[in-house]
Amino acid sequence: MKYWLLAPVLVGTAACMPEPDSSPLQPIVDSLAANEEIPAAAVIIARCGEREVAFAGVTRLGGELPVTAQSRFSLGSNSKAVLATAAAIMVEEDLINWSATIGGSHEFAAVDAEHPHGDVTLAELFSHTGGIATYHTGAALNTVTIDGPPSEQPRRFAVQALGEPAVGARGAYAYSNAGPVIAAVMMEAAAGQSWQEIVESRIIAPWSLDMRLAQPLPADDAQLYGHYFGEAGVQPYEEAEAEIAPFLQPSGYLAVTPASYARFLEHHVCGLSGEAAPGLSAEGFAALHTTLYGTPSALGWARQEIQGELFSFHIGSTGAHYAFAMVNADRAIAVLVNSGTQAAGQAAQTTLLELAAETAAPSE
Repeated sequence: MKYWLLAPVLVGTAACMPEPDSSPLQPIVDSLAANEEIPAAAVIIARCGEREVAFAGVTRLGGELPVTAQSRFSLGSNSKAVLATAAAIMVEEDLINWSATIGGSHEFAAVDAEHPHGDVTLAELFSHTGGIATYHTGAALNTVTIDGPPSEQPRRFAVQALGEPAVGARGAYAYSNAGPVIAAVMMEAAAGQSWQEIVESRIIAPWSLDMRLAQPLPADDAQLYGHYFGEAGVQPYEEAEAEIAPFLQPSGYLAVTPASYARFLEHHVCGLSGEAAPGLSAEGFAALHTTLYGTPSALGWARQEIQGELFSFHIGSTGAHYAFAMVNADRAIAVLVNSGTQAAGQAAQTTLLELAAETAAPSE
């Protein structure tokens, strides 16, 4: 069974983390986990200098093992913001720049100036404005077969995607799962490291995050099964193959503990407030959250007014998990669930929007 990474479209508009049972968020996350289609959930509110996290539920539907602080939720396409943040750090290291073109990367020797995608830039790849083939539906992804070692598959998929005709006009928004994979290959060539090593050395280690590639089957009792709606109703994902195939994993297959995701989002709140993070200046954060060509898309984020405020946001799904996140200079809010059903996604989105309204500063 294969799933896909969801495009970011919303319907409608201190550091010390308290123990889960003492958090005012606990009743909210308890309510989410009481949904019969959501075995486990986590809720995050982060401000610069303050993070609040709560989680609840069990690792597997029908099981008894509770979610713990070590449990990691899959981010799906919310991983794109992580990869884009690593790219921003590489920009500040002078290893690459946002105007670097596909044709200028030695990984794509056949993509010259005459190629229809040759002058598409790194920024356009992360903002979905380069006209790259989208591959954003399960039907499209299920037609893709990429052979070879997992480490080689992203590059081979990138070459295949670059052989597809342009989608729409250059500069128009067309959400693409292939674009960030191409960006990852460009980053690998510039850094001399795999995309996983790039994220590890620039984000995970210096920001002290418990984040890694997700796994289809949990390796230990603390980890979460994903869930999807199958022939028997909501059921755990128990197949040996990853929910997201290796060729697409740079575009969305990271998993993270709620506390670590709160820390990642807090850095973005602080960055938008003018504070630097390890490896990345406030100007670098600002670039990540700036839209291109008048579209609603920034670098690894979408931008939209939500509950009367402008936020950067993203929605990720592997088909068996959902991750919702939104951030501005005031706060970040995230809702994570280990279920990819329609009801689970709707419940998570409703919670996100309610928290956005409840945490807004009172109008003067």
